[in-house]
Amino acid sequence: MEHAGYNPVGAKERSFTGLSAAAGFSLSLWDNGNLVTNYTHSFRAPALEELYNNGPHVGNLAYETGNPDLKREASDGLDLSVRHHGGAVHAQANFLYYHIRDFIYLAFSGEVKDGLRAADYSQADARFLGGEAQLDLELYPDLWLNFGMDAVDAQLTRTAAPLPRIPPLRGRFGVDARLADLP
Repeated sequence: MEHAGYNPVGAKERSFTGLSAAAGFSLSLWDNGNLVTNYTHSFRAPALEELYNNGPHVGNLAYETGNPDLKREASDGLDLSVRHHGGAVHAQANFLYYHIRDFIYLAFSGEVKDGLRAADYSQADARFLGGEAQLDLELYPDLWLNFGMDAVDAQLTRTAAPLPRIPPLRGRFGVDARLADLP
């Protein structure tokens, strides 16, 4: 249960109360391997800046205008994972689907204010569809190669317009070397 209330001087008072909950299930598929699924229902109240901003936000390189009439977000999500964690191989593949009602986002207007792109906080239903894969291989004791990639496709459900600020397809490569404890 979460409650957020705002009572700013000279602006519209707002109050939000909501409930978030989750349930998960894990099924063993083979030695050191399993299938995990999770369902979540969540609530998020608009943030203070989403409701009331009216000025430059240099960190976002935008002139932001809040919307005091925003509603709360409510989402239902499903995560599905296949995992293996044994011996010299650790691997997992994760998939997600989230439907978010009244998703809050910055909508750039195409105008420029104070030398910054103008953006208004808006909301509409959205869906997020994504996946992630990770593979860690042990080459020698305490020396691992790590590989990973992830992608998310997020768009407004009504227009299929892509949402701003969603990271592109990413790949990772790394080496994990653990040294003996130093005295």
